[in-house]
Amino acid sequence: MERLKSEPYYKATISKLINSPNVNHRMLAYMTVASANDSSFNPIIWRAARTETADDALFWIGTTLLYLKDPHTTDLFDFLVAHEDFGDAHMLPLYTKLDKSAIKSTAYDRINSKEPKARLLAIQTLSLTDPDPTTEKLIKSAFATTEGPTRGYLVYTMKALKIGNLKSYLQPLLTDPICGSIAFAAL
Repeated sequence: MERLKSEPYYKATISKLINSPNVNHRMLAYMTVASANDSSFNPIIWRAARTETADDALFWIGTTLLYLKDPHTTDLFDFLVAHEDFGDAHMLPLYTKLDKSAIKSTAYDRINSKEPKARLLAIQTLSLTDPDPTTEKLIKSAFATTEGPTRGYLVYTMKALKIGNLKSYLQPLLTDPICGSIAFAAL
């Protein structure tokens, strides 16, 4: 479909569909733009991301921007927090394929968010990046200020990044029925 974007009717047709009052037309535009690997419409799609109300269209907006590897990682992160169901994630795997340094930078910005879903996504995405002293410090700091199930995600990230010197952090969790096994594995 990539050759489609060189057809003379393509730009006008996509513009008409993307601005249509019919949600199905807009979704077709997003799918076509992604299939054509055409990021020239990304600014228009970002505007649609702020005004669209239909859940299906929001899904295709996010999927299109992620598929096209839009460089606005923090905006994509915030979009996922607002519109992705992490229990049944479809867009998240595309997010994890973006530039790892950009994902890390965004996670650093969001790890102390008051929004639990944003904090959780930041913790989870850091587990996919390369370890470094800043990441280790942020994860340990988050662990010290976090209670409940989110601690398990922090322990997983500690394990994934092979963070050392965790005994004082994880020893109290070894008998926890939920986090005990991952705490043991992280040690």
